This record gives sequence, C-alpha cells and structure tokens, in this order.
Amino acid sequence: MPITRGGIPGDELQQNLRAHYDPLFRVVVLLSFVALVINVYRVVVDGPMYHSVIQLVVVAVMTITLSFRHRFSQSTVACFLMSAFFVGCVVGLLRLGLGAAALLAFVLIPMFLVVLSSYKNAIFSLFGIALTILIVGYLHVSGGINSESNLADQNREFMSWLILALVFTNVTYAAVYITDRLRSYWSSTFDDLKSSHDEVNALIEHSPTAILIYDVDSNSFVRANPRAAELFSTSADELTGKPTYLDLFAEPVSYDPATTQNLQDHILAALGGETRIFETELLPPRGAPVVCELTLNHLPLDGRRFVRFTAQDIRHRKEAEIERKSLEAQLAQSQRLEAVGKLSGGVAHDFNNLLAVILGNAEMLRDATQDTEQLAMLDSITSSVQRGADLTQNMLSFARKARLNPQVIDLNEIVRDLKNWAGRTVPANIDVEVSLLAGLWPIEVDQSALQNAILNLLINARDVMPDGGKLTIETANLRIDDDYIVERGEEVPPGRYTLLAISDTGSGIPESTINRIFEPFFSTKPAGKGSGLGLSMVLGFMRQSGGTVRVYSEPGEGTTFKLYFPTSKSSKLSEAQKTANRASLTKGGQTVLVVEDEPELLDLLVTTLSNAGYNVVAASSGDEAFEVFQRSPGFDLLLTDIVMPGTLQGTSLSRALRELNPDLPAVFMSGYASEATVHGNGLRPEDIRLMKPVTRSALLAALDKALKPATPPEE
Repeated sequence: MPITRGGIPGDELQQNLRAHYDPLFRVVVLLSFVALVINVYRVVVDGPMYHSVIQLVVVAVMTITLSFRHRFSQSTVACFLMSAFFVGCVVGLLRLGLGAAALLAFVLIPMFLVVLSSYKNAIFSLFGIALTILIVGYLHVSGGINSESNLADQNREFMSWLILALVFTNVTYAAVYITDRLRSYWSSTFDDLKSSHDEVNALIEHSPTAILIYDVDSNSFVRANPRAAELFSTSADELTGKPTYLDLFAEPVSYDPATTQNLQDHILAALGGETRIFETELLPPRGAPVVCELTLNHLPLDGRRFVRFTAQDIRHRKEAEIERKSLEAQLAQSQRLEAVGKLSGGVAHDFNNLLAVILGNAEMLRDATQDTEQLAMLDSITSSVQRGADLTQNMLSFARKARLNPQVIDLNEIVRDLKNWAGRTVPANIDVEVSLLAGLWPIEVDQSALQNAILNLLINARDVMPDGGKLTIETANLRIDDDYIVERGEEVPPGRYTLLAISDTGSGIPESTINRIFEPFFSTKPAGKGSGLGLSMVLGFMRQSGGTVRVYSEPGEGTTFKLYFPTSKSSKLSEAQKTANRASLTKGGQTVLVVEDEPELLDLLVTTLSNAGYNVVAASSGDEAFEVFQRSPGFDLLLTDIVMPGTLQGTSLSRALRELNPDLPAVFMSGYASEATVHGNGLRPEDIRLMKPVTRSALLAALDKALKPATPPEE
C-alpha cells in the first residue's frame, strides 16, 4: 500500500531508512565533531559572544544526538536534529541577515522532515521557516538587530526579505513535493517488494514438499525449507552452505537403461530450461535413505545459476503400490483357483458316477470268477478306481467342497500318534523333532482330512531331503488381530488360532515358483512322481475348515508350512470313533427303495442289494419314487441320489416321503459333496451320506447301520 501524504513511515520502512542512511549519518557525525572543535576554538579566541556560544551549543546537541542516534526512535532523532539545525540557522540569520548561508541551509530542514518524519511536518516547518525569515527581516529593518556593517544597508530593505521569503517558500515547497513523491514511490515499491518477497518466502517455507535451492557455481545448496529439514531429519542450516548434491542424492532410478542419465545430466538439462522429473534416493546425514520423486528446474535470476530441487516423499505411494500389486496378485490367484475349484466340483459329480459303475461291476465280476489272471486284472481295475476316487476327493478338497465330519480334537494327540498312522512315511535318515505346546487350544476339524493333510506335508518334506535332514513339528497358540491380517494378507477373521508348523531343512522353494505351489496339478517333482494335488488339497481343507496355510521358504535353507486352525468354541474333546461292526453281506426281509438317475448305476445298485438279500424297488427319478411310495408305502429304507432330474431331488424326496412315514430311514449318495449342504433341507442328523464311488462293503455297512434302529434286538 502506498503511504499517503501526512502519513508516518512504518517501522520496517523506518528501519530500512535508518540502515540506508547510516553511512550518511556517520559522515554528518564526523562533520559535527569538526564543527564542534571549530566553535570551541572560536569561543576561546574571540571570547564568549552570544552567537558563538549558541552555535557551540547547537553543534554539541547535534553531535550528541547523532552519536547516540540508535538509542532513540527515528522521529526523536529527526526532531532533535532539525530543531538544532533550525536554531543554528536562525543564529546565523540574526548575525548576518540576507548574507547568511543559513538561508540555503533552511531548505534542508523540510526536505529531511518529509523523508524522516512526514509530509505534514515538512509543510509546517516550511511555513514556520518563512515566518521566521520575515520576523528576522523585520528586526533588521526596524533596527532591533544590528548586523555586520557591510550588510546593514541591504538588511534594512524589507522588500528584499519578503521576496526572499516567497522564493524560499516556493522553491522549498517544490523540493518537498518532489521528495514526498519520491518517498511515496519508494514506500510503495518497498511494500510491493516486501509483499512479493513474503509471498514467495511463504510458498517456500510452508510448501508440503521439500525445496532446496542449488547454486551451480558454488556447488552447494543456498536455501532449504523446513520440509526439507524434516525430510532429512536435520536443520536447514546444516543443509545449506557445505553439502553438495552428491552428499544428499544417490544416482536416479532409470526405467530405460538405454536413456540412463546421472544427476549431473539432469542439472545441466534444468539449466537449459527443461523440467526433469525422476525418482531417486535422498541420503540424509543421519538415518536410512528416503525414496523420493525429484523435480529439477531453473530459477531465472539474472547472473545467478540456481536450480530448484523439489523432493516429494513417495515412500507411502511406493508402499501402496506394492500393496496394490500384492492384492492384485492375490485376487488373480484367488480367481484362478476359484475357477479351477468350480471346474473340479462340476467334473467330480459325473466322474464319481462313472467310477461307481466301474467299481461295482468289477466287484461283481470278481465274485463270479476264480481265474487268477482275471482276478489280478479286476484288482488292478479296483485299485485304479480307488486312485481315481482319491484324485476326485483331492479335487473336491481343493475346491472346498469335500464332505467333512468335524469333531473337537487335541492337535497334540494327533502329532503324538504320528508314527501309528503315518507308518514309514519318514525314513530313518531324517531326524524328527517334535515341540508341543502344553495347554494347546482344541480345534474342530475332520480328523481323517487333517491326517491326510499332515501326511501330504510329510511326504513333501521327505522328498526334498533325499539324503536326510531335520524335520521339525511344532504346535502353538496364536491370536490374530486386524493388524496381523493386513500385514500378512491373511484370509481369516481375527480371533484365536491353533498353529501347526512343519519345517524341513531341504532345498527350499525358488521364489519364481513359491506363488504357484498351491495350484492344482502344478508340481516341481519329476513326471510320474506326483499328481500336483497334494498342497492344493491341504489349502482347500484348511480354508474349508475356516483356517489357512502359509509357506515360508529360503532356497538352500529349508521350508516351513504353517497351518492356522480356528480354535474350537467347545473345550470338550470328542470321543474317538468306534470301529463300526462289519456289515453282514446278506440280509433278508427289508425292502429298499433305490432312486438313481444313471441307468447303469441303478442296475448295479439293484443287483448288489438283491444279491445281499434285500427286496429292491427301483426308480429313476424322485417324482417316480414318490408315486411308487404312494402306491405301496411299506418300505424299510430309502437309498437315493441327491441331484436328479424332475421336481423332487434327493432331500426333498425324503422330506415328502417322511410326511407319509416319519420313521423312514434314508441313505443319501452323491458325487458332489456340497449338494448335501446346498439342498439339505430334508436331512436329519442320523441320515447317512455316502460319497461316490462307494464300495459294496461300505454300501452294505451303511444300509445295515441305517436299518439297525428299525431292527428288533436279538433275544
């Protein structure tokens, strides 16, 4: 804002003026001391005449004021100086009249006041001086004052004094006006410059990015804002003056090796007018390097070669980018595994029906022949069917659609009993170390599936240690919170978990394949040495059980698989399942309604049950079976597939039939285990569910168990 007439300069402008005129004031002080010496000499030589004494006092006051000017405000200094100067000029005017040099010195008083004080004070002093000239002139004309003899006649002409006063007033006013305009322009320029400086300084000082000004000629940083100091964990003073750019910056990261440029190339390009943006590492005087996005551009200052370094901390962005890529990879893998899981579940249904037909016919042929060679071939067929059934079961386990029978168990007991059910899986050249946590939390899982999963991991550990090694099995309690899940990308809810860790000292898993080991049919073993479904089955079982599995491996050091089981809400352990009584191969009197939409499998079931002594009535759909039951409701048992064409599926058929006969037992068969869950509205806890393909002994045992409640006890 320009300073208006009559205004007083602000504190900052006064300080600027004081600093600007300080060299002049020093010269004036020196001259004042010289004048003081001269006046003292005159008083001593000529005697203490009034004008000499007054001038001596005036000079002394001016000298003292100027010598101690920094102790007073600028207005006070200006008032003292101008007052003393005025008194000195008046003394000279009284003594010499129109011939006094003070007439010229009077002009300086308003000019100094307009600069040092205000325009209004300068105008007041102007008119005051003009009035003083007229008064002194009147005194000379009237004879009240006697001047020097050679000037007496000239001093008695009042018109000369009047003309002098008018000329003085006009000339001095012009000088004051020009000086005031110059001061106003100066003040306006000063304020604009200060405002611009403050804005630029605020932009630098309060910038959210680190800014450093680099002087190419001195090879050092000359300015650093607080954000730069914070980024480097130091002070701005430590960053300026001494460090060069090589002290603070590493060579920039290059995405294209063909266009690799060092930091000096970027600086020279910035001096040429280009704006360079690239990633690099900042090397603080203390602490770890910081990854930043650096922008270099030239500051257009005349005669100065300045380059501005603008550093944006991108550590969080890099972390977010890494996390995003990790989530994308997890999503892609999850989608891929989900697609394979759906395919596996869909294929398993029809595949199990085919295996059931092959197995049933092979068992019937085995009963009908005594030829050793044919029996061997039939055993081979049966074995292959069983392997196919295991393969299908593994596929369903991976797809999380296997039928499980969870029960509360103590994981430590399973591990302690390892040698009994694992057999000779682990050879003698492998040292097994077991570390079991006392007070381990119980878990609720399918014991058979758990043993199968552990067995798969033991086999893998054995295969990677052909020359022997060390196998460690550990159990532990673990609490998983939200931070743990986010940090490790787990797919389990927070809560209490029981951990089973199996570690080996084998060759480890290469980083290029560790993300694929859970994919079905992916295997690093030679052809014919593995199906590639073992680990996928483990993953499917763990996820279906509400937990997860993680793998940690270092090539050349070994591998650790960690299985996380959700802790059971019940602390009561289930009793071991008792071995089922072997079913009798022949029965008599019971009538079974068999419902199956596959004609070949239906014929096989009818033949198997008829040979076992059951009265069998067949139906190819649920609707047909319901009509048969309505005509003759005296059936002892329902044996039905779950998914069939028509309105009534297996479970809805059982519900409809039980409305007619509430005590009707039922055995359900399925080639797709999750069907019992999806369509299980008609299932009861005591109902038996069989997974195709079913051996003849397992089928007859299931029927025997289902019919036991209806069979009168033997006497």
